[in-house]
Amino acid sequence: MNQMPQTAAETAETAETAIRYLHDRWDHIQKEEAYKVPGAERAREVITRFLEGQADAQELARSFHRNLNILGWRSADKLRGLMRRHPEAFREAIRLLWQTGDADGFWSVLESRLSDPEAQDELQALGGKGGQANIASYFLFVHDPHNHPPYKLRGIANGLAVLGHRAPQGDTPGGLLRDYYAILRELLPRWQEAGIPVRHLLDVQSGLWHLPALVAGVGAEGSTEAQERQSHGTASPAHAFDDLQAYLRSCGLAFTRAQLAHCLAALQTKRLLILSGLSGTGKTQLALRVGEYLGEAVVIPVKPDWTDTRGVLGYVNPLSGDYQLTPALRFILQAARQPDLPHFLILDEMNLAHVERYFADFLSALESGEPIPLHLSADVERQQGIPSSLRLPENLWVIGTVNVDETTYAFSPKVLDRAFVIELNDVDLAGYLNGALEGPQPDEPVDEGLRLEARRDWRGLGVAPEDREWLLEVHRNFSAHQWPFGYRVADEVLAFLSHARRLRVEDWNPRDAALSSKLLPRLHGNRAQLEGLLQGLAGWLGLDLEDPDAATPYPTTAGQLRRLWLQLQHEGYAAALG
Repeated sequence: MNQMPQTAAETAETAETAIRYLHDRWDHIQKEEAYKVPGAERAREVITRFLEGQADAQELARSFHRNLNILGWRSADKLRGLMRRHPEAFREAIRLLWQTGDADGFWSVLESRLSDPEAQDELQALGGKGGQANIASYFLFVHDPHNHPPYKLRGIANGLAVLGHRAPQGDTPGGLLRDYYAILRELLPRWQEAGIPVRHLLDVQSGLWHLPALVAGVGAEGSTEAQERQSHGTASPAHAFDDLQAYLRSCGLAFTRAQLAHCLAALQTKRLLILSGLSGTGKTQLALRVGEYLGEAVVIPVKPDWTDTRGVLGYVNPLSGDYQLTPALRFILQAARQPDLPHFLILDEMNLAHVERYFADFLSALESGEPIPLHLSADVERQQGIPSSLRLPENLWVIGTVNVDETTYAFSPKVLDRAFVIELNDVDLAGYLNGALEGPQPDEPVDEGLRLEARRDWRGLGVAPEDREWLLEVHRNFSAHQWPFGYRVADEVLAFLSHARRLRVEDWNPRDAALSSKLLPRLHGNRAQLEGLLQGLAGWLGLDLEDPDAATPYPTTAGQLRRLWLQLQHEGYAAALG
């Protein structure tokens, strides 16, 4: 529904309210600097090495999404290709931009150096002056983040509109940026006079980005959406989710919105996720691409001979006295040095070895936060910089993949109780071959909508009362058949439901996802142990275990229950995993 234009008095009142909200919420808004500036520093390091010839264009291009989320995935993808083919042109253009701040000169260099028709077409595809200003602002921002904040027209224009201020104007990318920075410099002393403790232009940009969300929350203290937008910035999780799905589509990954939402909500709830399914369904690539988009990721192939923690955490060589550093430990130590950046450790084919043997210390440390002993050698710590004990950083997630057609070892209850388990058996071959799935393809990135913070404490997340009542019913059904679950599982299911509902994915039932990924994977046993539970759950959910085509709001759960039921009838024993 279109809104009536505001009168001058209404605009002034809105602007006054916005300034008051900025003042009251500034402690929250100012925290954005904690990830923006370190991200700029990391990107600046890569670009500097690129300019010096020590890093190639591919490494530079990989840093776009890894360090910051300023460029849209389309722009970043096109820039990657151009940089790989024309690295010297980009070196010259970036040097000029950093020396002079001239965005028009930056584009003039590229247009003159990339003279072949194909490259010219690719430059044109990067967008008009707004898109070109966005790209130039990325390189300016990483060079001087406090004085050259990123330029993203939609978010900035919306914030300025709240104040009754015009949007940046200009006939060229450089003209747009000059006017944009001039507006920020104009607002800086005004906000300081109003008592807002802004220190530099980056603070002003952060404030503008939050203004629409703050005003949307005025007079709506009970509004879930208003609270959510205040927690996540202007970019809601639903909008950021769309951008991530578009990025995965550009990587050739054909996962449905429901599958992706299931994974994201699980990661936001728990720092251990297990992806199971047929070989070749893209589990490892999904984990890798999501990890690269949100932060850093590494794939560690699990080996069958891992019988203790040495395969993951390394060991002291008894002959040389040196510590044998593993790729996994190196990655964990890197995560500890970059606490503001999510890191994803991906254990490929996780159950080729006994998980409890090589991963027991890790599981306990993930849950308790206690350090893991590594060695007792003062020389190792002094000479190699490897600590005697390791406390897993809060920004570390572990994703394990399991090929159910090649399973070697089943998971124990200890593992399943500490993880979310998601089956990815559905193969959307038509979507894969067509290279596209349903859903929008946004042109512009978002700031923080998918910022990960694994939380299983649902109390501060706004859980709906009906979800709590539903979980009580679930617990009664499981307990009636001697399969109760504890407080930890209940906390994580409610937190998962809260995260999942924020994503606002249509035609997806978060309760179905919670049942199938948190509660059913625990099930295993003989007929006496399982038959009553399977029948009871099917009856409670209104499922027909004999009819695979029956409609149900719990399709994933129904498929798992039917599979367990058939296995139980044919073999006398069934297990959700293994």
